[in-house]
Amino acid sequence: YANNTGTTPAFSCTDNGRSAWGSGADLQIYHDGSHSYVDNTGTGNLYIDVAAGNDIRLRANDENIIWGHGDGAVELYYDNNKRFDTTADGCRLFGPTNTTASVQIIGSEARSAELKLIADEADDYTDTVRLHQSINGNFYLQNLVASGTWDSMLVATPNGAVELYYDNSKKFETTNYGALLTG
Repeated sequence: YANNTGTTPAFSCTDNGRSAWGSGADLQIYHDGSHSYVDNTGTGNLYIDVAAGNDIRLRANDENIIWGHGDGAVELYYDNNKRFDTTADGCRLFGPTNTTASVQIIGSEARSAELKLIADEADDYTDTVRLHQSINGNFYLQNLVASGTWDSMLVATPNGAVELYYDNSKKFETTNYGALLTG
């Protein structure tokens, strides 16, 4: 029904009633008695636009979840505490105040995990390094070389050796009796 008086909504539907827009009812807003939905069921994207400089906030139970600042940062929250935001230079992660801050990269079953650092738009092979945790337990610091392969600079084995490399050739390693220098 339509009503535009006082605090009563100008337009409303009962549970499971839908308001729809578009020739094929492509955009629908409805409540099923338990949950509320905005469905873009047709072709094309769903855009939410606000005037320049205004913010978009997604909140639940009066707590921030996502806050997009017009002409500025996007912030992500956990339990109303900011954990991530974008900046003019990239992004920042924020840890909790009472425990150690943590970033986790988790490979799926039987898959390694890695973090790549790429400088100077990666237009030269030496611009890219990776921290690689292998499924064999070894941790690698490697750089990308012209052949498209990874050369090791450091290899650390759990409960074992730490190896240092020069041009992918092992030059130093720790052992159970001390250290071994090669070359």
